[in-house]
Amino acid sequence: MAGTSVLAVGLVTGCLGLLATAGAAGAIVEKETPASPQGAAAAAAPAAGGDLAAARAALVEAERAFSRLSQREGLRAAFLAYLAEDAVLFRPGPVPGREFIAARPSPPVELTWWPVYAEVAASGDLGYTTGPYVLRETGQGPGGETQTGYYVTVWRRQADGAWKVVADLGATTPPPAGSDAAAGGEVGHGRIGAGAQAGKKQAELAEAAQHALLAADRGFGGDATAHGARAAYMAVIADEARFYRDGAPPAVGREAIGRLLASHPQRASSWEPTVAVVASSSDLGYTYGKTAVMEPGRPGRIRQPGLYFRIWERKGDGPFKIVVDLVKALPPSPPMLPPADRPGAAPPREPPPGAPPPAAPPPPAEPPPPGAPSGLPAGATL
Repeated sequence: MAGTSVLAVGLVTGCLGLLATAGAAGAIVEKETPASPQGAAAAAAPAAGGDLAAARAALVEAERAFSRLSQREGLRAAFLAYLAEDAVLFRPGPVPGREFIAARPSPPVELTWWPVYAEVAASGDLGYTTGPYVLRETGQGPGGETQTGYYVTVWRRQADGAWKVVADLGATTPPPAGSDAAAGGEVGHGRIGAGAQAGKKQAELAEAAQHALLAADRGFGGDATAHGARAAYMAVIADEARFYRDGAPPAVGREAIGRLLASHPQRASSWEPTVAVVASSSDLGYTYGKTAVMEPGRPGRIRQPGLYFRIWERKGDGPFKIVVDLVKALPPSPPMLPPADRPGAAPPREPPPGAPPPAAPPPPAEPPPPGAPSGLPAGATL
């Protein structure tokens, strides 16, 4: 990301915001925030069910129309048109999404994106899309900066049948390669089966599924803390899982993800879920929360904070499996100024004669490994 450039401003107000809501069939909110006015649960949208192929096609078309509107009228207009009313942006903490976007002008950037993979819950009320994006500065002539990456967008079907964005996050990556590089190409999909029957039993099952999803997320966090992130991931990722990290190409599939995680040493980490949302058919959901790499040998001390976002699927009443996982580093809290550096402080005293010289500064850190969130110190793979 380009520091304080217009490109960075575009990302802050546009595609790379993590949006979340107490939507679809409802949500478990671990910690209520000012930006989540619905609290712990929301009513389900009418289930579509039935023709999943048609539902996927409608979702893909909504994604493409969203991108076309962004190119034609700018980020602000596009996001206001497609954000759900209760969407939340992370800046870096949660803020009301539509209010945040409406209060800011559209930045001088051109953002294009296209889906390469999509899935819809059997109930038809929740779905997601993912694929590459390209962001170009337009305010500084043809030499403007360009950034590429991959986005993940979760959608909720509204009462009128329209799809609205409820969750969106992106990772900066090298330009897409292979079939992903062709906008308008074939869009893959997951393995969710035929539609579900609505009714009281379905609502009861969905509520149980929310708790099961939250338990799965917590279970992953506990496993990662105790045994390392690689072992925890390999136990719960689906065969077709997608793994996004800033600065690295996407890792798709168990083999590629396993190689990436195995190529770097693991470090102590913590994972704290905030929200779990499940479709009314109990087969598709997402979680997000806080994560951190911990200081070695210093229990409870955070070396690098971050956030994670996961999409989960399951078959029948089987276990939830991760199908999309995206982790991003967050800026560390500013350090407390020592007394001598505070405004109005007296100048530092000269060391007394014969005092030992000050310690040499530590050597510069190596670049973070490809599997680490952006900004992590070398070897601090999550």
